[in-house]
Amino acid sequence: MSKKSVSPAASPDLPFTKPALSLAGRHSQQQIVAFVAGKRNAPVAVTVASLIDSAFDEIQSLAWEMREAFDCTPENLQNSEVGQRREEAADSLENLLDCPEIFPWLDGIETKFTYRRTRSRRDRAYEAVCMLRTSAEAIRVRIVELQCYADDLLSTAEELDCVEFPGMYG
Repeated sequence: MSKKSVSPAASPDLPFTKPALSLAGRHSQQQIVAFVAGKRNAPVAVTVASLIDSAFDEIQSLAWEMREAFDCTPENLQNSEVGQRREEAADSLENLLDCPEIFPWLDGIETKFTYRRTRSRRDRAYEAVCMLRTSAEAIRVRIVELQCYADDLLSTAEELDCVEFPGMYG
């Protein structure tokens, strides 16, 4: 998984502001451009592939943070309720890190997504949930479209197969 973050050197034509630069570490170019344009709650056109990638990047970040939080918990507190909850959260997130293959054709499916400027781990996890749900729904819509297209092709093939071609001489 690769971060699609933006830095001023990478895109000098973008009107970066100090708050936008602070976003560059873990946000995509679409998110930063929407933030700079003052459209924090405006839907942005994204591909399903980039949305899935962003969701798993966030899961990876959250898993690392929770593992770090547990590892930095003093040993005498690691067995406490808070320590155990941190470890369980880290384990759960780490179990989710196996990103399904992002097929090249997913780059051809566009959808809209509203990025929010989230800070808490719970909010960031929820945004990743929304990214995955939006991606799944866009894929389902495409599947229905492809099924209808396949049905049309099969219908045409059936009709073509029934056409009789009489001979030229009787």
